[in-house]
Amino acid sequence: MPNPDQTLIEQLALAAAGPRAVEFLAARPEVLWSAEIAYQALLAPAHPGPVSLAERHAVAAFAAFLQGDLAVQSHYRGLLRLTMSDRLADTAYIEAEARRATPLGDRIAPPRLRPMIRETLGPRLSAALDHAGALALRPDLASGDGLRAAGWQDGAAAILSRIVALVAFQGVLIGGLRACLDAVSGDVSERVA
Repeated sequence: MPNPDQTLIEQLALAAAGPRAVEFLAARPEVLWSAEIAYQALLAPAHPGPVSLAERHAVAAFAAFLQGDLAVQSHYRGLLRLTMSDRLADTAYIEAEARRATPLGDRIAPPRLRPMIRETLGPRLSAALDHAGALALRPDLASGDGLRAAGWQDGAAAILSRIVALVAFQGVLIGGLRACLDAVSGDVSERVA
């Protein structure tokens, strides 16, 4: 059960690297609260506007699955299941896992959803996930053309892009924190030996 007194970053750090990670983060409260404010604004807004909560959660989950950190994936899988049917959540998860399994060096173009998945998710959400995949894996080739063709407005496209960036930040921060703590633990064990 998440602790309501902790930011999402603290909860993810605890899940990924244990209590020492939360202690480590306590030295940077401005980072924690800035990330929390961004998370609340993008993924739990009181008034979602042109991007529904389900769409926001689907894009975040897709980006998390592509990004690869298990703690971040787990959080967004749960969030997605709160707002989408299990069938759609499972479809997004399976598709993202397939993308993540392909080595980045083998990708020439931004990833695109398969026709079967596009049919299940519909053109609007499919375009959002295509955009998220391009931003996450091939930002040099990302454009808003597919979003506009599916009826997304520029303001909505900006929200989707910010969600992908936030999830990437969370994954890098948690992964880096885990690596730092592993290195510190390794230094301690080497000194003891």
